[in-house]
Amino acid sequence: MLKQRLASHLPNSVILHGTVEAGIRYGLTEKLGTMLYVPERSVGDSGCSSLVVATPAFSTLVSMAKNQLLGDRDVEAHIFDDSRMLVHRATKLPHYHIPEGFYLDTLRPKDTPTVMSSWKYRWTESQTGLETLLQSVPSVALRKRGDSDPASEDQLVGWCYLYNNGMLGNKFIVPEYRGQGLSSFALRLIPKIYRDGLLPYFAFSTSYNRDGVKFEELGFVKGMDMEAVFYLPKGKTVEGFINTLN
Repeated sequence: MLKQRLASHLPNSVILHGTVEAGIRYGLTEKLGTMLYVPERSVGDSGCSSLVVATPAFSTLVSMAKNQLLGDRDVEAHIFDDSRMLVHRATKLPHYHIPEGFYLDTLRPKDTPTVMSSWKYRWTESQTGLETLLQSVPSVALRKRGDSDPASEDQLVGWCYLYNNGMLGNKFIVPEYRGQGLSSFALRLIPKIYRDGLLPYFAFSTSYNRDGVKFEELGFVKGMDMEAVFYLPKGKTVEGFINTLN
């Protein structure tokens, strides 16, 4: 019923659709405390209201409340980041090659600290929350095999996984392995997303991503420009907001 309401009233709200779809598909509403609220009664002549509210992960919401960052009246809008949405439209995935000495895998719970330490938006979730997410959603990991020493462990050098809003997020290559044509490893994740009934899309931050990935070569096309906006109590800053959540 909620998906029908979204299709009727908010057909272009891709983040909200993604939050609902990922929450249903991967059980994130229970595992991460993501809550969806809709009016109990119908509003207006249309027969129902288009209002839907989706909360962030529980650990973030608690931290926001604790640090008095939830405003109810006097709030100001702060544009945090300019991004563009890229949607995967290719009917056939381009060929990708994994060089000798590397192999594809999925992310594991023990990878959480490594992923967390390199994540720009780590302040949005606790380490426990991220570990729960990685255990629930599709992911792909690129690993480099250890040397012949039995004590040598394989190294995690790249990863990509699904955010709790249905977006392909945090596609990352460890800096010392960039420029070797390894970025296409993330293509392994796309067929899984399609099979699960979600449309693969990726938010590319124009002010942050400087690694030169050619998303067009991976089958992505530009969907729309995006902005991340924070509504904070007057006198609060985005920098202060992030620092209190770190």
